Amino acid sequence: MTIIKSLKNIFCPVNTYPTTAERRDVKDKRINNIMLNILFIATVGLAFKLYSTYPAYLFNKFNADDHALNVINSLNIINSNEPYSIERATDIYLANRAYHVAPYTPSQTFASIEAGVKHEFGDSALEFDTNDPRPKLLYLVSDNDPSGALKLFDTVDFSAYKIEKGIYPLIKTLNKSHDLRFKVIKKANQICEEIAIAANNNIKISSLIVAAHGNPSRIIFSKPSVDLTLNALRQISLNKNCFSGLDPKAEIILQPCQTGKEKNGIASAIAIKSKKIVWAPKSSITSDSCDYSSNSPIRPIFIDITNFSLFHKILFDLNKNFTAFSRFDSTCKFYSNGSNTCSL
Repeated sequence: MTIIKSLKNIFCPVNTYPTTAERRDVKDKRINNIMLNILFIATVGLAFKLYSTYPAYLFNKFNADDHALNVINSLNIINSNEPYSIERATDIYLANRAYHVAPYTPSQTFASIEAGVKHEFGDSALEFDTNDPRPKLLYLVSDNDPSGALKLFDTVDFSAYKIEKGIYPLIKTLNKSHDLRFKVIKKANQICEEIAIAANNNIKISSLIVAAHGNPSRIIFSKPSVDLTLNALRQISLNKNCFSGLDPKAEIILQPCQTGKEKNGIASAIAIKSKKIVWAPKSSITSDSCDYSSNSPIRPIFIDITNFSLFHKILFDLNKNFTAFSRFDSTCKFYSNGSNTCSL
């Protein structure tokens, strides 16, 4: 009430009260109501300002404490329309906090990625089936993976669910809609060899995915001498018939980081050489930030995770809502005439 009295004295000094038959206490109540309304409006304005700016503050200051989780809940970021509770957000938060200290430990290890794919999906995921009417997908993965970004899967198990990370969720989704051949390769020329093997068996590949590490001018394999690189003329060294065995309407997806960053980079060179549409990320990505459609040819979405705060990462891991993170889209599309379109 002290604040109200102070405001009253500022806006309505005692000597301004009219001397009428109206009782002084009635006038006081009216003035008090006015002051309360002013305070209420000011409080709402301040609350809105905090509401609109605090998430941005959290993006930069997200620390490992319960307060941050309470803010997620209080801002209703995880709302009742989503099948995810604050308890699940807490679990994922704690998992991600640990992830920044040490990598996840896979629930099961295999001698090779191919052995893991065979264990999870059977032999059919390693070879094309000529009797399978589904569109053909050739999924090639480089054997060079010093950072572990191309691991088959990392699985975080909780009591009621598990979060699947790595290449495994992508393969699981694509294997439902496509006749898949998954293959680990050691050198760039094996791309041509795999396409030729399929063509010799009258198999027309509708989508080709190449997963590896890379940059705007290089796709990395086991050693520099067998990498796929651009020469001084901004051309690739693969033979001119390398991609001729693909289906006429086939499209190529490059998963290596930044292969779509430059207008005349390696993605454009492959599009010109293959005479196919080539999709590539403009920024750094991970297998977890790739989304592949089930149609044919496959349409990819690449999300730039380099600017993700831990706050972003938790929300993304919760539901993998690529549409909600469209402002981080770094998908580029290159054409055989040298032109391109990019989301960024």
